[in-house]
Amino acid sequence: MNWDGWWDDANAPPTDFAAMQVHVGAAADFTPDVATLAAAITDVTGGSVTIAVDGYADQWVRLVALNTAGLIGAPSSAVSGKARQAVEQDLVDGMISELKLAENAVTAAKIALNAVTGEKILAGAVPTDKLVALGVTAEKIAALAITTDKLAALAVTADKLAANSVTATKILAGSIEAAHIRAGSITADRLNIIGGSNMLPDPSFEGAGGAALVAGQTYWTIANSGNGSGKSIQVNAVNGTAVIRTLPLATFPVLAGQQLRLAVDVNPSSDWNGASVRIYARWIDAAGNVTFGFVTGASPARAVWTPLAGVVTVPAGTVTAEIRLASYDATAGAVLFDNAAIQPVVSQVLISDGAITADKLDANAINGKTITGATIQTALSGPRVVLNASNLTGYGTAGNKIGIEPNDTYPFIYWTSDDGTNKAYINVSGSSAADANIGINSGTFNDGGTAYRWRTFFGKDFFAAERIVAATGASSGSRLFLTKDTATIAGASIRAAGVFRADNISTGVATITPTANTPTSVTLSGGSIRGTNFRGFVTPNTTVPGTQVTGVGCSSVSSSGMTIWLTRTNNTATSVYWMIIGED
Repeated sequence: MNWDGWWDDANAPPTDFAAMQVHVGAAADFTPDVATLAAAITDVTGGSVTIAVDGYADQWVRLVALNTAGLIGAPSSAVSGKARQAVEQDLVDGMISELKLAENAVTAAKIALNAVTGEKILAGAVPTDKLVALGVTAEKIAALAITTDKLAALAVTADKLAANSVTATKILAGSIEAAHIRAGSITADRLNIIGGSNMLPDPSFEGAGGAALVAGQTYWTIANSGNGSGKSIQVNAVNGTAVIRTLPLATFPVLAGQQLRLAVDVNPSSDWNGASVRIYARWIDAAGNVTFGFVTGASPARAVWTPLAGVVTVPAGTVTAEIRLASYDATAGAVLFDNAAIQPVVSQVLISDGAITADKLDANAINGKTITGATIQTALSGPRVVLNASNLTGYGTAGNKIGIEPNDTYPFIYWTSDDGTNKAYINVSGSSAADANIGINSGTFNDGGTAYRWRTFFGKDFFAAERIVAATGASSGSRLFLTKDTATIAGASIRAAGVFRADNISTGVATITPTANTPTSVTLSGGSIRGTNFRGFVTPNTTVPGTQVTGVGCSSVSSSGMTIWLTRTNNTATSVYWMIIGED
């Protein structure tokens, strides 16, 4: 069987090439496995091998590439061939004796399957360089025959291990590094990782951070000895009756379901008499109610350093965590605390900020994928964005929030005040599933003991801008209401800040030179005043009303104009101001 060293999908061989396996099967669609492996070509430029088969029927050959990590590629297309007979009849048994064979004349390819059994091989007669890749299968190896010092690096791959054959107790600490883990081999549901850095700035209480914790405390002080460091925190537990003495370490916001690893080294004095030492969380909800998550060391060893660690889970409704150290129900002695730690736990539903870096993700590892059952957030506290299955929330530096609540009866986007006590929002509503009315609502304000909002509402073919009662949504105060054909302005006082103009009102001035003591008229025309019924108003611009100007009036009032009449005792030209108003 010949291989020319060429690849279907590349002009150059892969840099991690180890061997080209040669598999032989009885049909074109056979699947290559350990049982079908017949030989291997280790020269990256190609080569040929001779394969021994039973009989002279057609056989099918497929090539499978093997890399230096022990991983195999997809098999090649099957190619058929059959063995060639030396003569018309096979060689007769026994006609070739050992003396007739030249040195190295019998190669592996010339030996029939199972022809050479274990008892025919001298101990040490077969060195490792005489074995083809994967030539020795598991069923050929006696129990405990292969010890760890006989295995080359990466010689045993994951697909060669039986289920549950390697347990945690069989793995040497630190023996598995990142380079030994195949991409995608560890899934999220298998992870329970302590991620992120220690949230305590001075966990060994060596500097200003430790000093600040005990400042003003009566029973808590900095001690001049520690576990691997020069200092620790000490609590004086002496009291006439059993007493609990606690020290706050840190306070920060949390989300329900988050997990925290709490740890500290403890060293009770030889005369300490108490029930337990603890590092624990006080879970505080929005109403100020408190529950607890304890990591407890009951009956700890005296006068020696002992690590105390555990994981606590934030309960539903909690918004703040306060972490404390404690000596519980003690009457005598003292306790030293050192090397405290508060760390977020990366579980299958929460990955903390920074735990997975970009260089650990394969290109396109997330593209086009769906992430479910998770809470994703950009930070554990401070300015951050938090996304979960029900909503999206952005937290600002000052404590204000922007959020999206798609699952509310009327889905909305909201903005809170810095102190979180007030909220403005935009919501969608309607009387049917097909409606999408939009309401823009201000935060609430108090007027005479009642909370109000200003609302702009884009409804189903109407618009309103109004002051409403926050609790009921009822209009209360000034209001602008628009429909297709009407516009209504309501309020205790309505005024125009500029010049008021309306298509149903027309004004002007006309000049009449009358005949003395005779009603004289002028007709206005060409107008287009809106309305159905019309009223006309006229008044003369004069300083002699009643003496010289004795009368003014109008007639034939319509959309296009009217006739204005003036009577005076002389023929002085007189200006007359006029107005026409159209009505429904």
